[in-house]
Amino acid sequence: MTSQPAKYDILAALLIMVAVAGVFGQTFGHQSIGYDDPHFISLVPQVLSGLSWENIQWAWSTDQMAIWHPLTWISYQLESDLFGAENDGARFVINTLLHLVNCWLVYLICKEFRFSELYALFIVLLFAVHPQHVEVVAWLSQRKELLATFFMLLSLRQFLKFRKSPSINAYVLSLVFFVFALASKVSAAPLALLLPVIYIIDFRFESQAKATSYQVLLKGLLRWLPFLAVAGVISLITANMQAGPLADKFVDLYSSLNYLLMIGIRFAWYLQMSFWPEPLSLFYPVPQAVSSLEIAQSVILIVLFFLIAWRNRSNRLFLIGVCWFVVFLAPTSGIVPVESIFVSDRYSYQAHIGLFIAVMAMAQNITPASRLIVLKTFLAAAIVIFATISWNHTANWKYAISLFKYELQTNPSSEAAAVQLGHAYFVADNSILARRHYQQAIELKPDGFYGYAYLGFLEHELGNYAAAEQLYMQGISNTSPAKSHHVKEVYERLTWISSHFKRHQQAIERMTLGLQLFPDSLYLQQMKTYYQQYYPALIDQG
Repeated sequence: MTSQPAKYDILAALLIMVAVAGVFGQTFGHQSIGYDDPHFISLVPQVLSGLSWENIQWAWSTDQMAIWHPLTWISYQLESDLFGAENDGARFVINTLLHLVNCWLVYLICKEFRFSELYALFIVLLFAVHPQHVEVVAWLSQRKELLATFFMLLSLRQFLKFRKSPSINAYVLSLVFFVFALASKVSAAPLALLLPVIYIIDFRFESQAKATSYQVLLKGLLRWLPFLAVAGVISLITANMQAGPLADKFVDLYSSLNYLLMIGIRFAWYLQMSFWPEPLSLFYPVPQAVSSLEIAQSVILIVLFFLIAWRNRSNRLFLIGVCWFVVFLAPTSGIVPVESIFVSDRYSYQAHIGLFIAVMAMAQNITPASRLIVLKTFLAAAIVIFATISWNHTANWKYAISLFKYELQTNPSSEAAAVQLGHAYFVADNSILARRHYQQAIELKPDGFYGYAYLGFLEHELGNYAAAEQLYMQGISNTSPAKSHHVKEVYERLTWISSHFKRHQQAIERMTLGLQLFPDSLYLQQMKTYYQQYYPALIDQG
């Protein structure tokens, strides 16, 4: 087979297609879920109305959902034009195809790293069917992760071509693709750190065979600066969109040594789930306390990881793989406090490529042949097991109700799971079960916000305005002002209730506070115009 690489590549492509289609082909019949998907697609007029100059301008300027990813918005808009705004099946087909193309790009990059076709195929199949990647493919809201990875891999491949045979075209393409990756999601930013690491590792191993001047190394590193500059600017844009939440986190993070401890625990968790991905969850709970046993397990895993790295420091591909894994995982381990969630399966998508490269780099050096046969058998079995777990978990994502039923079974203490299951029943016009799970969320977290807010939305829709108002007020009292569309909706509904019952002074107070927090609220702006026109005296008193 290795004497005919073209034929082997065709076979590899077929196997990759079978693996991806076998696990994720079922998503073609799936429906979008009520968590995030409406705020990225079905409730966004600029997405539903398709591509237009105005919508493209909006995509490049909006801070909706506190994230800057214009190319992702444009991909949704293009789908609306091509397949229809409400064609979820087509959107899932695109997600699956993007994952398939990403797998093929990983295969090509592994061959650029001079892996044999067989080991490159092992890397790709592990990446293609790993259970933690189900969330990325089976959730429409994660299009941004797929697109960012697609352009990031294109950028890396062009950079590797440039390293092998310097060409201005390859360098410019690499930089352009990197900008596209960042415009899909800022999670591609660690590539700006990985490129010089690859350069330095290659320099180290090349200098062992021939004298290489440090001027050459410095010249190579200077080529990396534009990548760093672009990554820095776009990272600041995204951080600015989350300025409120981020400011609070920085105050909290450095006030306690627990922050550093949690970084280690997160990193160890990602390591463990990479090799033992069970149980899978959407909402991994933030631990209220960490036991000594959990700390010890995390320390053992981390020490073992870096001990293996040290023992294999003479293996070039292993070092590249380990650095890839660490660089892409570091931000999501808590070093960069971008989100309030503890850990998430989707954050391992890009990092796993490096981890699997490191594993296969070790495997290539195993002798004698008898041990190699055992290893290949083990890897094949692991791929089959991962694919089976992924297939079963993908089935959970078919409907919102099936997903959040599974989530609540896996995570019975999760307020978020109870809220989302209640919302799924609410969308299905089952107010009895919706109310039951909203009340469950309140019982799980009586000092929370979402249980009260969503139960308030339900009572509001049923016409129980007094009950809804009480629930809204309780939810507001439990949360600090935050840049959240849910909090904005609560202020809008509170303003409406006050106005509906002709408590106009109260409506103006609530409207004014809501506009201070959410100046972009069209409803509150309209209410302000209404009161300025018909109740100017009350506005002046306010």
